[in-house]
Amino acid sequence: MGTLLSTPVTDKINETGEGNNLRYGLASMQGWRSSMEDAHCAITRLPGHLREWSFFAVFDGHAGALVSEQCASELLNRIVDTEEFKNIDPELAPSIEEIRQGIREGFLSLDEEMRKLPQIVRGLDRSGSTAVCVLVTPKHLFFVNCGDSRAVLIRDGAVGFATTDHKPAHPSERKRIQNAGGSVIVDRVNGNLAVSRSLGDYSYKTVRNLGPTEQLVSPEPEITVIDRDLEKDQMVVLACDGVWDVMSNEHLCCVVSERMTCMDDLSRICNEVIDYCLYSGSSDNMSMVLVAFEPAPKVIPENQAKDKTLEQKVESIANEIVSNDSKGSMNELLSSIRSRLNGDFAPHAVFCKGALVQRILDAHAPPSPTNGAGNNSPDTSSRPPQSKWTLSPPKRLRRVPPQHECKSPPDKSENLTNGKVSMIQQLLVSCQGIMTNGVARPISSLSLRTVKGSDDTSDSETVVEVGQEPIEDGLPESSSTIVGDDDTKSTPLAASQVVNGAKLD
Repeated sequence: MGTLLSTPVTDKINETGEGNNLRYGLASMQGWRSSMEDAHCAITRLPGHLREWSFFAVFDGHAGALVSEQCASELLNRIVDTEEFKNIDPELAPSIEEIRQGIREGFLSLDEEMRKLPQIVRGLDRSGSTAVCVLVTPKHLFFVNCGDSRAVLIRDGAVGFATTDHKPAHPSERKRIQNAGGSVIVDRVNGNLAVSRSLGDYSYKTVRNLGPTEQLVSPEPEITVIDRDLEKDQMVVLACDGVWDVMSNEHLCCVVSERMTCMDDLSRICNEVIDYCLYSGSSDNMSMVLVAFEPAPKVIPENQAKDKTLEQKVESIANEIVSNDSKGSMNELLSSIRSRLNGDFAPHAVFCKGALVQRILDAHAPPSPTNGAGNNSPDTSSRPPQSKWTLSPPKRLRRVPPQHECKSPPDKSENLTNGKVSMIQQLLVSCQGIMTNGVARPISSLSLRTVKGSDDTSDSETVVEVGQEPIEDGLPESSSTIVGDDDTKSTPLAASQVVNGAKLD
């Protein structure tokens, strides 16, 4: 999971712009992470003979921000400097294959060039970054993906296209990793990296006699070309996994489409989506770019008025609750506000207003203590008040599937062992390894064992036996955890047994 703060950093970076018959807004927030490693790029009008083209990208860094920041400043330059792009004739329809090749060469060129950065050469930086981009031309959308950030095209009110996440467990990715001498352990490259393609991450690109796209981790982007439908293409959303961890493609489509009927400020819409993700439990940095085309939803006065009513009610209820209780859980406060609205608004609406609720809490916070006469300690009178209403630290999440469908609750009477595959998958997602004598050791095997209750009236439990790879010679040891009777839930290992710091992405 990486290092988390005691409270999230909720300040946001915003940007808006327009050109080439499109508008964009973006938002980026550090959240619970100890540092901000995301970066972005938004160019509404490319230079020179490509002035009718636009480019947008999100870069999700891990183990540092060096690579993601380099990508944001240099990737587009690398692409347009390729021979394929230089040879584009503005008077002629460019070859789609040449554009694809130019994008690919730009990625590989940048990845090779960043190896020469002094921090990387000296071994001081081991960072990497995913990349998700969209190149907008008058007739086509070029979706470019490397890693597990994701792009979604919203066409005619529904998800028209979404990029595919590059994960080590995918058969073709696993095959490449294994051919390069690596392994996929707990859905991670060699048990560590959660993505199978990225820029940077040079410690996974050291196999001699193999090309750059054949390494354990590949910098090769997946490029999808879609013909533009100028009457139906409404929006493109680019976001890092801090968003997709808690939202499916369809859910995001629904939320963004609804928000656009309430406000026309695209960066504010991005802010509200990111707030929704934060208060829904996302623990990662969060970045989102929203690109709106002419057919995008327009503000509906009735919906705009309803949104203002929502904010007034949220403010009133929050003030009432906070006035009666001096401290509590921000999570419970938001849930309480939502329940008191009696379903009059969209289910996501209250969590989208999390920043408003936080401002109310800060207004009710007691003033910071000031120094008395003769006190030589530093003056603290200018410190902002600290609310005693706190947001609970996020739990480890199982990522929301790209194509999410609501399902009926499972049949509790079903034999638990019939669901062993999904239970094992859940266990794999919920832990990276087990600590033994302070050393993180990969999981080497999993098995199920049914334990009967202490008497005839007690329920039986299914135990997952976790075998660990030995540190030195010897047989694997084992640990166990109880798995609940619902495929979507499990009782995690004790905190002291789970290696939270193993995740790099």
